[in-house]
Amino acid sequence: MMKEPKGFMNRNTFEKIIKDIIEEDLCFDKLTPFGLGESTLHPEFFEYMSEIFSMNKSRKYFRSIDLHTNAINLSDELIDLFIKHSDQLNTISFSIDAITEDTYLNIRNNRNFNQMIQNIRKFFIKRGNKRVPRANLQFIVMEENKHEAKAFKDYWSSFLSEHKIDFQINYDWNPPMVKDTIFFKRLNPIKHEEINKSESLHYNTMVDLGLIKTEKNNEIKEERAVKSNEYRGEPKRRYPCSGPFKYMMLNYSGELTVCCIDTLRELSLGNINDSSIINLWNSPLNHSYRLDHIKGDLSRLPRCINCNNLDSPDISIDELERYLKHFGHKDHLKCLEEL
Repeated sequence: MMKEPKGFMNRNTFEKIIKDIIEEDLCFDKLTPFGLGESTLHPEFFEYMSEIFSMNKSRKYFRSIDLHTNAINLSDELIDLFIKHSDQLNTISFSIDAITEDTYLNIRNNRNFNQMIQNIRKFFIKRGNKRVPRANLQFIVMEENKHEAKAFKDYWSSFLSEHKIDFQINYDWNPPMVKDTIFFKRLNPIKHEEINKSESLHYNTMVDLGLIKTEKNNEIKEERAVKSNEYRGEPKRRYPCSGPFKYMMLNYSGELTVCCIDTLRELSLGNINDSSIINLWNSPLNHSYRLDHIKGDLSRLPRCINCNNLDSPDISIDELERYLKHFGHKDHLKCLEEL
């Protein structure tokens, strides 16, 4: 299997991104300085984030910023920077996935479990009574860690309660995570044939935790129940993904794609070092991606055919209709009637 080459975003690429955003006066709902690796490993991560916060005063270019990290390199300096700019940094998602050293080592091949836990606890203590940056304590459900799900929930529930921190427990992206959240996330497998197994494992684990109500488990507290649309029936046909319409994914070399799980950049629109962000985003290639999704014909997009993120709720019928009318594709409006 091909893998994404490892690397760090160099200064020229970083500055080109900032230059394009400022010159085109672009505004994004959210910036997530994270991809398929650990951002805090970058030797200039503190400097890059400081520059982003500085250029984004009054949230002119990014309405919010979210960060994902394993917290191993979460230094006091970084924590202080994040808390200082909590008016911009909305959420930090901590990738934890275990509650014991052995399981953490088995999943991540990393012996820094205790350092990670210590750093996360330190973040909460330093943040004090502030509600932001909000924290997601993430546990991706896998065969290797499913036996620790309850202990994970109990440990962090106890810690947050002890420090009088209001929190919620989610197993889906809904309801919105407006508080610190203990998040049991479904694994997104690379192999399409493993999707059903991942769904079943996640569902059964959530039932065991009492987060999904069944006939055998009717004592669940409603405030901890997440009414998910994740396990509902299939729509008439594949709902258009919001990726080609809303999500710009830039890797460290400057290559732009439309999907956060397009690890091999099969949907690449090109490199921002060779063109501007806006030209790539509004290119004929991306318009073809959008129309293929609207038509429900993904025969030219194998990365999309094998994706398990079906029936995305992130783009509405009204938004799709406005897009078709704006770009002169009214002949495709009838496709929306099938959704």
